[in-house]
Amino acid sequence: MTKFTAAEKLENIDRTIAATEITLAEMKAKFEELNAAHRVNLNERRSLFAEISAQNTDKARWMRATKALRKDGVKFLSNVQKCCRGCIDAETLGLKEGDTTTPYGYTYGGQGGRVTWSEYSGHAEQKSETRNRGFRYNREVEPVTVYINHGNGSGEKIAEAFRAEGLKVEWDGSESACVEVTFVTL
Repeated sequence: MTKFTAAEKLENIDRTIAATEITLAEMKAKFEELNAAHRVNLNERRSLFAEISAQNTDKARWMRATKALRKDGVKFLSNVQKCCRGCIDAETLGLKEGDTTTPYGYTYGGQGGRVTWSEYSGHAEQKSETRNRGFRYNREVEPVTVYINHGNGSGEKIAEAFRAEGLKVEWDGSESACVEVTFVTL
């Protein structure tokens, strides 16, 4: 066994401390680098999540489906305002009188049944009646079902456009039945 002098022991201790300090400095630099990368990665993931969430709101899916319908030649209107569905005619829908070829679809917006979107979440809501003080309040209905009236053979196109957006669609295939699109509020 080799005996070290006190000076050699101190020199070995100094070298060990110096090596440890370099290692600690390297480790600290690597830690800072990884931490910065993690923060960037975390921020990227958060923004990607926000973007995906914004694309999957009820409103975004509704808008994409209605845009697809319009591109496909369907005259589609939301929240047609009349006193009742029986008062909605070709003129109200922007069709020529007696037009039996232009496919159309619409949601009825009268009597408190219009489709609106929550300002914060983008999910479907129904507006209820005006209170005596003149303000409106939101009443979320879970699930929210929107009834789409249609004609001139547009029912299948309407059902398919909303199914393509991942929404629950019910329709029995007849011209007299509404296409029912259901949103489940999260």
